[in-house]
Amino acid sequence: MKTGLTNPTAELEPGGLWQRLFEPHLSVTDIGQRRQARLIAVIALILAGTHIIGALAAYMTEGDIRSTLILIALAASCVVGYSLARRPRYRNGGYLIVWLLTVSGFANFSGAASLSYSLYVYMVIAFVFAGLSFPFRYMVFYVVFCNAAIGFLHLIHPGYANAGFDLAVFIPLGTLVLTSMKYRDNVERDRVKEVLKINQNLEEAKSALEQRVEERTRQLENQSLRLRVVAEIARDAATARDVSDLLERGAQLIQERFGFYQTGIFLLDNNHEYAVLTASSTEAGRQMIANGYKIGVGETNLVGRAAATGEPQVSLESRPDAADATNPFLPNARSEMALPLKVENRTVGILNVQSGQSQVFTDEDMNIMRILADQLAIAIERTRLFQQAEDRLKELQQAYGRVTREAWKSLAESGLLKNAGYRFDNVRIQPINTAPELGEEVMQTGKMTLRTGDGRERSNQTQAAIPIKLRGQPIGVVTVKLKEGYRAQTIAALEQAVERLAASLESARLFEEARLRADREQAISHVTSAISAAGEFDAILRTTVEEIGKSLGDSEVSIQISGEL
Repeated sequence: MKTGLTNPTAELEPGGLWQRLFEPHLSVTDIGQRRQARLIAVIALILAGTHIIGALAAYMTEGDIRSTLILIALAASCVVGYSLARRPRYRNGGYLIVWLLTVSGFANFSGAASLSYSLYVYMVIAFVFAGLSFPFRYMVFYVVFCNAAIGFLHLIHPGYANAGFDLAVFIPLGTLVLTSMKYRDNVERDRVKEVLKINQNLEEAKSALEQRVEERTRQLENQSLRLRVVAEIARDAATARDVSDLLERGAQLIQERFGFYQTGIFLLDNNHEYAVLTASSTEAGRQMIANGYKIGVGETNLVGRAAATGEPQVSLESRPDAADATNPFLPNARSEMALPLKVENRTVGILNVQSGQSQVFTDEDMNIMRILADQLAIAIERTRLFQQAEDRLKELQQAYGRVTREAWKSLAESGLLKNAGYRFDNVRIQPINTAPELGEEVMQTGKMTLRTGDGRERSNQTQAAIPIKLRGQPIGVVTVKLKEGYRAQTIAALEQAVERLAASLESARLFEEARLRADREQAISHVTSAISAAGEFDAILRTTVEEIGKSLGDSEVSIQISGEL
């Protein structure tokens, strides 16, 4: 691959020659319309080639100048249709080719005796091509028109006497094409609705989360205006994303700003049976945490009563029922206050502060600590919400990744991928079945890798390996050997090209899934119709085993009704 191109992005687009031949006009932006325009261009070019081959065969084998000129004219018309398919109004190419095929089918080139043959040769192709390129309402008109024309064809060609037989073929064919178009449109519409619904649910979840975060933040800001010291503590506490880190910082800030002897924060367990000491501002408290210190909800000490009642508890004098009156880790505690940490009338923990002085807590201290406890509780809840949101986002990303990985794994196992990859050396394209250099490393890390030569031959080259990623999951790798002096824009262009390659591959996979699903439904419908047509018991069994066997190919199928019922 060359570097220093005038437009490297254009040269690195996936598809190469295929894209340059069949890529729709840039003004066609809808994915479905681009796929349809590309399909019209492909079929138009194929028809042009087959008509040219037919013209050569007619001239070289039979010397039929008239048929040769007709086939050449049709080939030229297909080329014109191909050119129109590459323009903004791409359907005009399909319209042109379909009506030319239709006229060719109805034209009496060889007499009425061969008119049915002409209809079968051209009209079947026209019906299929119209089903791919026409809108549904146009297709209905086209099917009705063609069948009506066949019915009145004997007025133009008196020798034509096969109208009944031909209508028996083309009416079901038109109905089948219309049914398949309607089914295809319904499948596509349902898929779009499903994607839109998923996006809407994600947006609603995101909006709800943002609204809850905004409400919590607004509450914190309004309360922080009441007291500068409390605002400082709340502001520092709000920066934490981890609950343990938040509690440790909150306890330390309260200890530093208010000068308490001990500050501890308890959190209730899931069963609301114990208040577990989770954070402390002193070394003694941290040792208590290491020992698994906890207090039962409803015990006679302050923390137990506050956890049970949801109301603040204060002790201005050290007494035997105080929480830590006999605690050897806190021998100098004289006054204690336990304030519940509540979120929406639900107690989630206890803020426990202790002082080395008696009669130290005032009503103002109580009010300040209540505000602080409320803010701390909100900060805890907000942190939990952030953690839950991150966990759910990770689960969603993992789920999307698993779906993508399983889908591509199934595609690879199905055998639809003829080759695992290709290599181009500026001379020819070769299929490859093994991972290129740096490929396994990039597939494991999921990150782009650049590696320069190690002093051996061609050491001036740099090899770039870029993962092909879908929803965060690598499904392949693109490796490029760059010449010395490459520019950063080249790497950026490569990454953009790989991103578009991933999107194109995913679109192709989805299209293939839809096609396989349609094939399965058609096979099931065919088997069901055949079974329904059989009236007798034995005929039903024979028809069922035969149709299932045909639908499965070379498989052996057996059906037996047990006689031991």
